[in-house]
Amino acid sequence: MLKRFNKINVERKSIFGAPPELQGPIYFYGKVGSGKSVSMLSLAQKYHDHPERRYKIIDLYGGDRKEQNYWCFPSQDSKYWNKVKKFLKLKENGPKQYQVHLLYPLFANSLPKKLPEHVPNVKSTLFTIPFDSIALEDVMLTTGILSDNSTAVFNDLINNITRKDDIADIYFKAKKIVPAKTILWKSFLNPLFDEMLLSTQKSKYNFDIEDEIKDRETITIICLDFVPKIYQLFIMGWFLRQVNTLLDLGKVPRRNIVLMRETAEFFKATDAAIVPERMKVFRSQLSHFIRMGRRGVHIFCDAQSSSETRGI
Repeated sequence: MLKRFNKINVERKSIFGAPPELQGPIYFYGKVGSGKSVSMLSLAQKYHDHPERRYKIIDLYGGDRKEQNYWCFPSQDSKYWNKVKKFLKLKENGPKQYQVHLLYPLFANSLPKKLPEHVPNVKSTLFTIPFDSIALEDVMLTTGILSDNSTAVFNDLINNITRKDDIADIYFKAKKIVPAKTILWKSFLNPLFDEMLLSTQKSKYNFDIEDEIKDRETITIICLDFVPKIYQLFIMGWFLRQVNTLLDLGKVPRRNIVLMRETAEFFKATDAAIVPERMKVFRSQLSHFIRMGRRGVHIFCDAQSSSETRGI
């Protein structure tokens, strides 16, 4: 009598079974059109969908092609999937429709006229940034390295703000304390006050980052494609710092994946002379977050070659 033994393919089990625990970042390399974005999305879905070890997905940067929106596409009821299902004689339903939360920073002069919504799967929310949550390192993601004098002025402004102040009070205090000709006023404070992005803790447009990270089912997407590039780094850096602070305090779960496409846009220039100061600051901060992946934030990056991410 013959007895058949079932053999376990270790590689296949690791791919189709429970994904391994993440220990750090993951990089996706390949030429244009090689499927880096699809690979990133598929792997992130694998980690998000596992019922016992569900990872929170934060899509931080989708690039010029707005690839973060791939999470929003309805698929369960699509006619296209029904054709594929019939052609391949499949019994399974199509890919699941995810719960997606699109977060739009309030930029009054460039905000889209209509925010996307597809109840109950996709919802959009405007958000502002409380002034007292901003650190000097966030500011330098727009201005570059500040002088000692500008640093002292910013700290003086922070120390003069009270809980009773509304955003108008903060604006007039800033106008009085910060010299009008400084880069701190011209490139950061004045434009962001004008765009209405800066707020107080009392603003109805603030959102609870802690609750957002604790919601493991929903995919959180930071929408920046309409935001001027000079301020995109500020918003991304501020958000990452908030998440890492919550992790350090033990207030949110530790399994979190941050997706960043087209990262070569931030890192591929090797000549320090042509790299803006704010980009250097962002490189340093992102490298720090990546090295501290054991905190609970694992960053997925893509680029055309490994040389383009040498900075991290």
